[in-house]
Amino acid sequence: SAERPRTAKDSGIDIAGIINQNDLAYVVRDVMVTDPATGAYAGCGNLLQRSSCRTSFPARDYRKNAVKVTWSEGGEYQDTDEFFVDLPSDAVIGDVFWLEVVMHAPGLAGARLVRP
Repeated sequence: SAERPRTAKDSGIDIAGIINQNDLAYVVRDVMVTDPATGAYAGCGNLLQRSSCRTSFPARDYRKNAVKVTWSEGGEYQDTDEFFVDLPSDAVIGDVFWLEVVMHAPGLAGARLVRP
């Protein structure tokens, strides 16, 4: 297959899905991960306690944009500030990762890139 053209922000790393993980002891709802720079988003409606949901999509270039996570806990809206997700130190051009977002404490979430 032909290699697609690269841009200045192009990392050479692709993202092919998102994992939303609820490590809490209760249900979280309306989990949404957004890329404010592009408007791209993915999410899950309901995540039971200590469960996850996965959403795959055609691989796209990881542009190192900030992400924002929003969700609801006990009917209360929660969100993160925009933050950046670092590339794993062993990532090389051509690697494919998924973005794993974890609600790990009341009102707190974080993210990292993981191999599928």
